[in-house]
Amino acid sequence: MIRKTLAGAFTIIVCLAFIAPAAHAVTEGRIPLSALVARAHEIVIGSVYDLTGLERFIGDYARVVTEVTLVDVEIVKGETEVTELVVTQFGGRVGDVMEWYPGLPALEAERRYLVFLLRNDLDLAFPIGMQGLFAIEVDPARAIEVVTAANGQPVLGLEGDFVEVGTGVREDGEDKSRLAEAMTLRAFLDEIEARMK
Repeated sequence: MIRKTLAGAFTIIVCLAFIAPAAHAVTEGRIPLSALVARAHEIVIGSVYDLTGLERFIGDYARVVTEVTLVDVEIVKGETEVTELVVTQFGGRVGDVMEWYPGLPALEAERRYLVFLLRNDLDLAFPIGMQGLFAIEVDPARAIEVVTAANGQPVLGLEGDFVEVGTGVREDGEDKSRLAEAMTLRAFLDEIEARMK
């Protein structure tokens, strides 16, 4: 975590203890898709409507979080029947206070996502690290929805049980859309649903 205002090491340690599940997902290496599906309390598709930075008490300390409102929510896994859902991102900005957690995902305004969510004991829903967040884009050449990783690289498919991503640049140097070989959203959802059985 990087904080614009001064904070003691103890405060940082306490805060990280409360986000350990998300941080663990970032540092443990590649996660098989079946493990992501099993670990997620909910898997949803939604469009970012609003991002609101606020201070929330986690334990005895106020932390900056961003509440991301997803609309047009489709539930892939989970018990809730909602069309709107709030996802919490650790970090953000409130006034002149800014916190940032390297390696944790950040949803962006006016984008559509497929998100693998955990809920903690405070009932906050947050993505399972970078590997639990996928952007949904439209490949203009195919006029179809495709999936990209949180860093924008196209999801090419699965190799065994692992999601494979590419750069979107062809080795032969041919000028081609970054999304030309990206996996379709429908094919990716089929893979997820197969692992829910």
